Amino acid sequence: MIMYCRRLTVEFMHYVIAAKALRKVFISIKGYYYQADIMGQTVTWIVPHPFRPENTTEVDFNIMKLFTEFYICMLGFVNYRLYQSLNLFYPPKLAAEEEKETQETEAEDRGENELEKVLISERIACLNLNLRKNKEEEDEGETLDMHLLEESVQNVKMAMDEEEKLNKFKNLFKNMKFFLGRETNMESLTFVIKSFGGQVSWDEAVVKVSMYPESDETITHQITDRPNVERKYLSRYYVQPQWIYDCINDRMFLPVQDYFPRSNLPPQMSPFDIVTDLYVPPEKGKAEAMKRGDIPVHAFPSSMNSSDEESDHEIVDAVMRKLKWMCQKKREPGNAEEEKEPGEDSDKNESYH
Repeated sequence: MIMYCRRLTVEFMHYVIAAKALRKVFISIKGYYYQADIMGQTVTWIVPHPFRPENTTEVDFNIMKLFTEFYICMLGFVNYRLYQSLNLFYPPKLAAEEEKETQETEAEDRGENELEKVLISERIACLNLNLRKNKEEEDEGETLDMHLLEESVQNVKMAMDEEEKLNKFKNLFKNMKFFLGRETNMESLTFVIKSFGGQVSWDEAVVKVSMYPESDETITHQITDRPNVERKYLSRYYVQPQWIYDCINDRMFLPVQDYFPRSNLPPQMSPFDIVTDLYVPPEKGKAEAMKRGDIPVHAFPSSMNSSDEESDHEIVDAVMRKLKWMCQKKREPGNAEEEKEPGEDSDKNESYH
């Protein structure tokens, strides 16, 4: 029964990814809060942290079993209707497995299909692969119902602007490639990144379904929750997981330098609406100022340099001195006297590391 509940949960998450219905995310001590817009209806649910549950004798599992059996039937029918609305095959199958359908049928006749079914279910549970559709359909284009609006040019223009902003928000991570560290919550990060059009991969030793290796030079961001990374690549940003959730809640790319490894993260603000804000934290006011344009925000990819121009020049000068010293040392390989690195005694020596 637990495995069947897990299967229904994965099916629902696949629907949210395919429909790009996710709107808000928030991490609390209770777990991960998600909010999605499903056919105009706001749905909010919570997923507990991936900790091992403790055995308890204070719960009557017989009563829980009766409720679970009911919700299994209900959610299974709901998933079926949701998949039909997106023209997806139910129960879900991978799009890449269409060519193997004949081979699976032949293997099923020989009774050798059990292992293949297990492997396919594991690949579906990784949330990183596309699902098979019943039939191919052309894109409908605009989803705005123009006939439901009043005959006012201003109202139509405002509705079109909101629709354009929403479409841009749904593809927030489009054309971006992420690599997840094994210490992160890969299921949650994969769910939210895929919901906004991004590509995700991880170490193949952790999960077999890996789309690309860590050495891929096209990776734009590597999500890590460790203070140090053994091998770094200059072609990507190294950020902590909170950067993903904050960008979704603020609906824009936040400065990556605030989320570097070993950095003190800004407080995560709740994205859920509150009737009366008696106190507005400085972080929330800063985010609102960025949205209004009062504080300039660099377009993606955001600058990794410091906001202080003087410190930027100091870093560049230190790097140039370092490069000149290395080139001079290579030209004189037989120099026995140990040369002193420029800027070694300066207090700002750590600026170019």
